[in-house]
Order: sequence, then structure tokens, then C-alpha cells
Amino acid sequence: TMAPDPISVLKGSPNPEGARRFLEFVLGEPGQKLWYFPKGHPDGSVHNSIERLPVRPDLYDRFPNASNVGSSPFARKQDFRYDGRKARERREVLPVLLGASLVDSHHELRAAWTAIIKGGLNSNDVARLGAPPMTENELATLAAGPWKTHSVRLQKRLEWQRWAQGKYRLISKTGTK
Repeated sequence: TMAPDPISVLKGSPNPEGARRFLEFVLGEPGQKLWYFPKGHPDGSVHNSIERLPVRPDLYDRFPNASNVGSSPFARKQDFRYDGRKARERREVLPVLLGASLVDSHHELRAAWTAIIKGGLNSNDVARLGAPPMTENELATLAAGPWKTHSVRLQKRLEWQRWAQGKYRLISKTGTK
């Protein structure tokens, strides 16, 4: 899984030149090295490791074992294709689903994740923790019709919160299997 780290200069910012220079630093080699290398590396951070995926492909090639980031995303075979239609259809439902299962249930999620870590990070346990409450087709069906009703949205949010909290509590209580 890859997640982007966005950066931009906001329109109307009080110091656009300083913001532009900061952006150039972060995207340039010195900033990307700070991004990539762990604390203690000569070109890394002095105080804290950031260890994020740099946007410069050359860093992965020139320093293949210098970071804990892992392999280059540029070297991976990618078959991902963005589907704008699908994104539009899910735009209203996904934030509520993610909020209910990750944010509103954070305390329980954290306890479950701790139990899985203590159990040795078994891939089946990690998959069980991250399993969604519905299939992609079920989500699409919900988004296409019922989601447009306010009472359905409220009911689903509560349902997803209860589902997530119950799942996380069970994982925390029983440990990993």
C-alpha cells in the first residue's frame, strides 16, 4: 500500500516566495534525503526519522539499503488505474465508513492492533483486522440509492461503529488465532 504525502503552495499565502522555496527544498535532493534516510544517517534527520517514500527515483537506486522504507515504488509492476466514476459514486459513503471504523472506534482499534503486534503480526490476523464490513458491490449499491436518505446514513454510521468496535474488542480479548 502506498499513500501520497501532498505538498503545495496555497493561493493567497502570506509568504508565497518562502513557501515556494520550502517546496523546492522538500522536493530537491537534500529534502528528499531527509524524507528517506533514518535518524542518524549522515544525510538524514538529526532528531526523528521521517522515513517516507521519496518522489525521486534515483534515491532508491543510489542508496538501496540506506532506509527502512523498502523497495522503490517505481520498480514495482503497477496495474492500478484510477476510476473517476467509481470515486464519484463512493465519495459520500467512504468517509463515513472510514470515520466510523477507524476514527470513532480508534480506542478499540488501537487495542486490537496492539494484540496483533504482541501475537507476532500474523498476516491472517492483520487481514482480519482490516477486513471491511461490506463488499465493493454492496457499497456501490448503498451509494446508488439508500445512502441518499438521511436516516439510512445515520443508521449505517452507527451500524459500522458497533461492527468495528465489536470486531476490535473481540480481537483484543481473544488475541490472535
